[in-house]
Amino acid sequence: MRSDGLATLIYELMKAVSLILCEMFCLWTDQ
Repeated sequence: MRSDGLATLIYELMKAVSLILCEMFCLWTDQ
């Protein structure tokens, strides 16, 4: 496995996690 492929995978994973955390935070602060 190439290292650039792994970096892209990690980058995509971090984007997904940050998006989920933002959604959870927005829902939590709306209450």
